[in-house]
Amino acid sequence: MKRLVGAALLLAVLAALALGAALLLNRVIAGDAVRTRIESAAEAALGRALRYQRLDFGLLPPSLVVVAPAIAGTTPEAPPLAQARRVSLRVALLPLLARKLVIDGLVVDGATLRLRRTAAGLELPQLAERSRATGSAPATGAAGELPPLAVRVLSLRHTTLILEDAAARPPVIWELRELRAKLRGESLEAPLRIEASFGLASGGRVTAHGTATLAGEVDLELALEEVALAPVASYLGDGARLAGTVSGTLELEGPARSPSRVAARLALRDADVRFDEIALRGPLRLEVDLAGGPGASSGRFDIDATDAELVYGGAFRKPEGTSATVSGRIVSGPDGVLGFDDLKLRVRDLDATAELRTGRRMRMDVRAPPFDLAGWEALVPALAGWQLGGRVAPDGLALERAPTGLHGRLGLDGVQATNPRGGTLVLRGALVGEGPRVRSQGLEVVAADQPFRLEAELEDLDAPAPRWRLHLDGRDVDVSRLLDGFAGKRDALHGRLDITGDLRLPLDTGGDPLASLTGRVRLEIRDGWTSGRSVLKTSLDALVAVAQPLNLLTRGFHTASHGGSGDRFESVTGTFDVAEGIARTDDLRIVEREHSIDLSGTLRLADLALDMRGRLSFAGADAAEPGGERRGIPIAHVRGTLGNPDVEVTREAARSFAAALNPGKLAAKLERALGPAAARDLADGLGGLLRRAKPERR
Repeated sequence: MKRLVGAALLLAVLAALALGAALLLNRVIAGDAVRTRIESAAEAALGRALRYQRLDFGLLPPSLVVVAPAIAGTTPEAPPLAQARRVSLRVALLPLLARKLVIDGLVVDGATLRLRRTAAGLELPQLAERSRATGSAPATGAAGELPPLAVRVLSLRHTTLILEDAAARPPVIWELRELRAKLRGESLEAPLRIEASFGLASGGRVTAHGTATLAGEVDLELALEEVALAPVASYLGDGARLAGTVSGTLELEGPARSPSRVAARLALRDADVRFDEIALRGPLRLEVDLAGGPGASSGRFDIDATDAELVYGGAFRKPEGTSATVSGRIVSGPDGVLGFDDLKLRVRDLDATAELRTGRRMRMDVRAPPFDLAGWEALVPALAGWQLGGRVAPDGLALERAPTGLHGRLGLDGVQATNPRGGTLVLRGALVGEGPRVRSQGLEVVAADQPFRLEAELEDLDAPAPRWRLHLDGRDVDVSRLLDGFAGKRDALHGRLDITGDLRLPLDTGGDPLASLTGRVRLEIRDGWTSGRSVLKTSLDALVAVAQPLNLLTRGFHTASHGGSGDRFESVTGTFDVAEGIARTDDLRIVEREHSIDLSGTLRLADLALDMRGRLSFAGADAAEPGGERRGIPIAHVRGTLGNPDVEVTREAARSFAAALNPGKLAAKLERALGPAAARDLADGLGGLLRRAKPERR
C-alpha cells in the first residue's frame, strides 16, 4: 500500500513538473521579444532571414513546434533556401528548470531544401560569418544568450531536396523526392547512424544505411532500384551519351569526397552509353571492389556485356548474345596512373590475356592462342554479307595510343572471306605491326581460285582515316571465274587476264569495299570471247539498223565478216582509274580479227554497267588522220552492261560506215562467204551505190 501511495505521489510530482514546464515554456516563447531574438540570431548566424508563422508547444512529449519556417534565398526574388510545413524540437525536460533549451530530437516535416553547386563548391550560408569577423558572439537581444541546442536524433519526413549542379556540363538538376531519413548520434564526436530512402525525379529509388561523421567520414551502403542514368551524362564530358537504368548496391568508405574504398555490384538495364566512337546498347553487369582512394586505387573488377550490343566506330560491332566479358585487377603506378593487370578478355572465340597501362601514352599487350574466324563477320560491319573462315595467330601483339602504334605479328592461316555471290578470298602469310604502320609479310591471295601476288601496307595508323596501300599482280587469270566470284557475271567475259594495279582501301570501308577502292589498274585479256552480245557486234548491228539506204549491203557485209568469227576477240587492253565504285578509262581497246573499237568512259564495278563513247575501226584502217585522230566510225554512246551492251549510233556514223567499206576487199570476203557469182554481182552494185552516197549537210 505504501508503494502504491509513493508511486501516485511520484506521478503527481512529474505531472506538476510537466505542467509547470509547459507554463514556463509558454512564458519563454510567447510574445514578440522571443520572435525578434530568434530571427535576429538566425540572420546573424546564417546571413539569411528566418521567418516562421508561429511557435507552439506540445506536452507529450515536450516539444517546441515551429510552424511554416522559411530561410530566405540569395535575393528577395529567389525561392527560399529552405522551408517546411513544421519543425518539431523535442525538448529535454530538466534543463528547462534552469531556463535552458536543450533539444533531444528534431523532426522536419514537409521540407524543401534548395542548393546550388558551382565550380567553387556548394553555395551555403556562411555560418556565424559576421561573429567570426568581429570576434563576438551572435546577437541575442535584451533577454540574453541564445539557448544552447544539442540534437540527438534528426528525422526528415516528406522532404524534397533540390540540387542545381551548375558545375556540370551541361548543368543538371537533381531532385530527391519523398526523402525520409533518421540520423542518430550520441555526441558530436560519435558517428551518426543513418537510415534514409528517397525517390529521384529523373527516375528510380535509393535507400541508404550506415554511419557518417561531422568531419565527412562515411561508411555507407546504398541500394539502387532502377535509377535513371541520363543525368550522369553531364559528368562524362562532351559528346558522351547515357541512358537506361541501373540497379544494385554501392558501398562507400572513407572521406565522402574521395572514398578510400568503393565496391559496386550493378546491373544496367536498357543502357545506351556512348563515349566518342564507343557505344553500348543493352544490359551490362559490373562488379568492382577498389581500395586506396584517388591516385592509389587497386582492386578487382568483372564486366559482362554478353547480352549488350557493343560498337566501336564503323570498324567493330558485337551483336547481342555474342560472348563479351572482361575481368582483371586495377593497379596504380607511383605517379597515380591507372593500369590493368591480369586482364582476361573473351569475345566470341578469342580468349586472351592482357595488360593495359594508361597515362600520356596508353599501351595494351595482348597474348592469345590461335583462334577460328568463323562467325566474326558479324562483328565487322565492313564484312556484312561475307562469311569468314580459317585461323589467325596473334604473336606478341601490343597496341599503343597517342600516337597510335601496333607491334607484333598476326599470322594468317588460310583465312577465308566468301562474298554473298560465292567468290572466296583466301589469305596466307602474316601482317606485321611496326609502330605507326602495318605491312604484309609473304602474303599470298587466291581470289575465286585464281592466284595473285599482293603487297599491303596500312599507312599512318594515327591518321583520321587510315588506308591500306595495295600492289596487285596477277598473271594468266581466268576472267570468267573471277567475274563470277566477285560480280556474279560468269558468262559476261572469257579469256586469260594479266593485271597490275596500285590501289588504296580505307581501313573502315563503310561496308562496301568496292565503293571504297581508289587507284589505277592496267589489264590485258587475251584470246577471249563473250557469251552474250559483244560491244563490237552490237555496234555493227546498230550501224546496220541506222543505215537504211544501205540496208542490204551492210547486212551482207556483216554476215560475211562476222558470221564466221562469233563473238571472239584477240585482246582487250586498258588502264582504269578507280574511285567510288567506278572504273574510268580513256584507252580501252577491243580487237577482233576484222574490227577494233576504242572506248573511253566508265565501268561500274558492282554490276559491270557501261557508260562509254568511242570509235569503231576496221582492219587496215588504224592509221591516224592528218590531225592525229584515229580513223574510224564514231560510236555515240555505249550503255547496258559488259555482257549485254546497248550501243547508240548516229546517221552520220552510219554513212561513214558505208563510205569506209572498200568494195575490192568486200568482194573477196563475199566470194569466200557467198560464192564467186553472187559476190561479183553484189560487189558491182555496192560500188555504184557507194559512189552516189554523200553525207547530209548540217
